[in-house]
Amino acid sequence: MIPLLTKTQKVIITLVLLGISVFSLIIKLSGKSVLYATLRGTPLVLEVADTDSSRARGLSSHAPLESGHGMLFEFPSDGGYGIWMKDMSFPIDIIWLDKDYRVVDTKTHAKPESYPEIFIPRVLARYVLEVGEGFLDEHRISIGDILEITSK
Repeated sequence: MIPLLTKTQKVIITLVLLGISVFSLIIKLSGKSVLYATLRGTPLVLEVADTDSSRARGLSSHAPLESGHGMLFEFPSDGGYGIWMKDMSFPIDIIWLDKDYRVVDTKTHAKPESYPEIFIPRVLARYVLEVGEGFLDEHRISIGDILEITSK
């Protein structure tokens, strides 16, 4: 037997879905590319940085990430892509992924004050995912986990 949701649970689910919809509309109107994914079952709304300028800008001067949001950096080939915290106002967790979106390295608690340090993966990666600080620990993300793209 499937338990019924309480009124409070229904309201929370509705508000989360509304928030995701509003965020997606804002991204679409801004001309930014967005995709939806899951990592260890956790839904994510990801801004995509797929040009030299968008990758260089990254989350610099960006508002702090909401829970379940992040930025996916797409590169044309595998490399040791370093991440810095230039002009960042909030800490993040960094996840490096291979061509199959498999987690190959991570960095927790990258702080704005760490600039000009550059965080470099221990192995080559094709993608870099930046999420809010604490995401890796909260969702127990580890090497080998796979980011599943659910829609573009």
